[in-house]
Amino acid sequence: MLSGGVVKSLPGVSADLIDTNEISTEDWLERRKGFVGASEVAGIVGLSPWESPWSVWLHKTGLGKVNKDEFKSRMITGKRMEKAISPWFSDEMNLKVIGEQYIDLHQQNTIAGATLDGLVCEEPDLPMLGLLEMKTDQWKSPEEWEVKIPDHYQCQGQWQMYVTGLQQVWFAVMFAFHMPLGIYRLERDDQDIDFLVNEVGQFWEKNVLAGEPPATDGHQATLDAIAARWPKYEPDKEADLSGLEATIEDLERAKEAKRLAKSAEDAAKAKLLERIRDAEIGVLNGNPVFRCPTQTKTTVETKELFKDHPYLRDQYAKTSTYRVLKPITSKRKTNVS
Repeated sequence: MLSGGVVKSLPGVSADLIDTNEISTEDWLERRKGFVGASEVAGIVGLSPWESPWSVWLHKTGLGKVNKDEFKSRMITGKRMEKAISPWFSDEMNLKVIGEQYIDLHQQNTIAGATLDGLVCEEPDLPMLGLLEMKTDQWKSPEEWEVKIPDHYQCQGQWQMYVTGLQQVWFAVMFAFHMPLGIYRLERDDQDIDFLVNEVGQFWEKNVLAGEPPATDGHQATLDAIAARWPKYEPDKEADLSGLEATIEDLERAKEAKRLAKSAEDAAKAKLLERIRDAEIGVLNGNPVFRCPTQTKTTVETKELFKDHPYLRDQYAKTSTYRVLKPITSKRKTNVS
């Protein structure tokens, strides 16, 4: 059970709900440490574009600093989006949406929680028909969503159904270059839910409670999380890398492969552009495969701008602090027998 805030009950939902509009940002952030939310599940199972097991672990253990202003900004943006998408969905489906931004915890599994965009019903006093999840998507098309709801959103939807006991989630999606609102329904899948519950349970037991970080991976979120965990260094302090000789070689090989791949990509581009010349479209077997328009790019010479208008630097310049991994080119010490 969630403590504090105003507890609400809705017909058809298997747990009480807390309205996040009635608690502070700080309280919400503190509460989120105690359970796994629906948007974090895909990160734990390795299916999220934005999160990784390591980054979720950092949030749950409280070892990384949360940017409260950024978090609050995301909350405000989400609420404003809901004011536009929710009535649009209601008009399209002839259904009502209530309970925006409520927190729900599973009745038995208290590490399973969800912050809900909304609950869908015919009337507020009738049982809830399902959940509404509102999204914007600038990468995928409506046709791609018709074929398959993205995996990370499926994880989110299944987890929400697990927590609430409901049987379906509607995704209302605003696309970057398509005006109509896309509406896609996801049905409850107990096999998927069992898999997620098991993976999250192991993560919580082995990593969060034990204080042991998950294995690292190549996700950008992992690199960002490690940088957030140790943002500063102690000058002249040494860390023993014994046992990571193969990892060092893997890094060197990967960097060389990346360089060669970029060179091969540029060579292929040059060959194609030479053949295309002043044509707009490249055709293969009668089918268009490349379009080659002229693009114009405008850049701002910030160095000159700040030199001519120094007062703008303090107003608009943003300083970022981060650590980098730089190889030391001097000869490494070797053991001589």
